[in-house]
Amino acid sequence: MSAKPRGGKKKDEKPPPATGPGSKIIALPEPLRKGHIKRLPDSKLVHLSFGTANMKSLPVEIYNNEELSALSVKFSAENNRLKRLPKSISALENLESIDIRNNNLSSFPASVAKLKKLALLDMTANSIKKLPNPIHKATGLKTLLASKNRIRTLPKNIGKSPSLEYVDVSHNMIKSFKKGVYETGAHINFSNNRITEMPPATVKKPHVKRLDLSHNSVAFIPDSIDRLSTLVWLDLSHNSLDELPAQIGMIKYLNHLNCSHNSIKVCREGIARCGGCGQMVLSLTAMLLARQNNWSALPQVF
Repeated sequence: MSAKPRGGKKKDEKPPPATGPGSKIIALPEPLRKGHIKRLPDSKLVHLSFGTANMKSLPVEIYNNEELSALSVKFSAENNRLKRLPKSISALENLESIDIRNNNLSSFPASVAKLKKLALLDMTANSIKKLPNPIHKATGLKTLLASKNRIRTLPKNIGKSPSLEYVDVSHNMIKSFKKGVYETGAHINFSNNRITEMPPATVKKPHVKRLDLSHNSVAFIPDSIDRLSTLVWLDLSHNSLDELPAQIGMIKYLNHLNCSHNSIKVCREGIARCGGCGQMVLSLTAMLLARQNNWSALPQVF
C-alpha cells in the first residue's frame, strides 16, 4: 500500500480560484495582492489602496473575488487618471468609504445605492455632471463630498437620505435646487455656484439644519422660509439680495445668519428681534454689515 501524503493538503487538492465562487485573496496576482490590498491594523478587514498610482483603470479582479468582497471596507483611488468606475463597484458590498477624488470621472455608477454600509463618499475634483439619482438608497451615507465638479442639480430624492450629515457641492454649476433638499437633516454647502433663488419652503417635514449659499447670485428668498423650523445656520453672504423677507426673523431656532456683501439697504426690525437669533451674525458687527450692504436704516435693537 502507498503511504498517505503528509501535511494538511490532499495530493489532488486544487488551489482556490482568483475570481468567481470560492475565490480567495491569496489567489490574486502578486503585484495586486502585495501592492494594493492592505490589511487594517489588528483586523482581517481590507483597505483597497490605489491612490496616486497614475492609473487609467483598476484591476477587474477586485470586483469578482469573494473574499475581497466580504472583507473590503475602505476603497481609495484618489489622484489618478480614471475616466470611469464600473457599476460592479457594488460587489464590494461592505465598503464604508470610497475616495475617488482628483480623477477624470464624468459620472458615478448608480449601483452605489446598493452599498448600505457606505458612510463616506468623496468624489471631489472630477468632471461629474450629476450625482446618482438613487443615492438616497445608500442608507448609511453620512458624508458626501462632490465639490469642484460640473454638477448642475441635485437628485430630486436626496432629501430622503436618512443618514446624511454633510453634503458639499460647492464650486459646481448648480443654478437651482428642488425644495426636497429642505427635507434632509444635513449641512449642505452650495457655496460658489450659480444659484439665483431659494425654492419655496413648502415641505411637510423640513429637517435641514445648515445651509451655505454664499458666493452665488441669490436675489430672492421665499416668504415661506419661516417654515424651515429646524434651520439654525444660514449663510447668504456675497449674493445679489436687495432685501430680506421679514419671515426670516420667524425661524424659531436660527442663531446664525450671514447676509454680508449684498445690496440690502434696510434691515427690517422683525429680523433683528428674531427670538431664536441669539447670535445673529450679519458680519463682524451690525455696523460693519451696514457698510457692506449700504444700509440706510438699522433697527434700534442694534
